[in-house]
Amino acid sequence: MASFHILYDEEDTELGGYFEACKSDLVRFLGDNLAGSPISELNASFDVATLDAYLRGINPHNYLLIAYSHGDDSSLSRNGVRYISTQTNASLLINSLFYAVSCLSANDLGPEIIGHGGHIFVGYRRTFMIPLDYQEVSINCANSGLHMFILGQKAGVAFESMKAFYTTQIDRLMQFGAIIAASLLVDARESLVFLGDADLAITDFP
Repeated sequence: MASFHILYDEEDTELGGYFEACKSDLVRFLGDNLAGSPISELNASFDVATLDAYLRGINPHNYLLIAYSHGDDSSLSRNGVRYISTQTNASLLINSLFYAVSCLSANDLGPEIIGHGGHIFVGYRRTFMIPLDYQEVSINCANSGLHMFILGQKAGVAFESMKAFYTTQIDRLMQFGAIIAASLLVDARESLVFLGDADLAITDFP
């Protein structure tokens, strides 16, 4: 059964609540639809210095790694400390499906991971902005691709379903007159990047 490893920074002063809510939504969805799947939650208290050893322990087999935290072109960070980076440990994400809900990481980090044998990378190439008055909508959009993948869609189809779900929610917000929130979701949708094997399915991550 697919194993899920979730990194999230609930202690971030600006977006900690959002990151934790994204994680909780995913865990609830797994409980409802893929009960029994191993889930490891690595929150803000995890020791960055031990992450490399953790990745070496799981990367001989296919696995899903999901991150909800800050990022830049080449890394993900927590409290200003990089914990996944092109310069240090991106090569350890071999055999992963890696989804990063973070700013900019699709630019350099994603291609580096795929170049080192990662199966799939999904992330954002621009700054990931959150409509604060519509956080639940944003969370649903951010996790919608994972939801569809868990329900059995192949990775490439799930990615397209994610973009379609973004569009549906954008249209709804526009109908409500929430133009600024809708524009932020448009930017998120347009900055989504998929790299890797579009034909992989949840059954390929036993």
